[in-house]
Amino acid sequence: MINRELIESKINLITEDLETLKQFENKSIEDMAKTDSLMLYAVERLLERVIGRAIDINQHIIVESDKITEKFPYTYKETFIALFKINVLEQGFAEEISKSATLRNYLVHEYDNLDKNILQKSIGLTITEYAKYLDQVKKYISN
Repeated sequence: MINRELIESKINLITEDLETLKQFENKSIEDMAKTDSLMLYAVERLLERVIGRAIDINQHIIVESDKITEKFPYTYKETFIALFKINVLEQGFAEEISKSATLRNYLVHEYDNLDKNILQKSIGLTITEYAKYLDQVKKYISN
């Protein structure tokens, strides 16, 4: 059974992080790295938290869904695609947002070769995509 309280809690945390992330949307990653490295670390951590919490939501919905016939576990990326299969996310959108799992892996495992341009682009993309993600998840759990 879907635990709405759990999902709503994660939604609220993601929403808070997205609001905080907005203050960095128009700042250059290069400037942050040069002038205030804590700002850069904050951006990285916010992105990681947003994506990680969404993956938590995905995994919960998948585990509790009776519509999935394949065996769990899925990769983090595949959890977004699985949500399309159970009519939580739209197909094209699920494929697009699933790419954020790769960013999450780079951030968590501290890969030194993360392109700063990708990180910069990810701020705006995360704000936009995850607002849409939250809308689709809210719609699903309200049914």
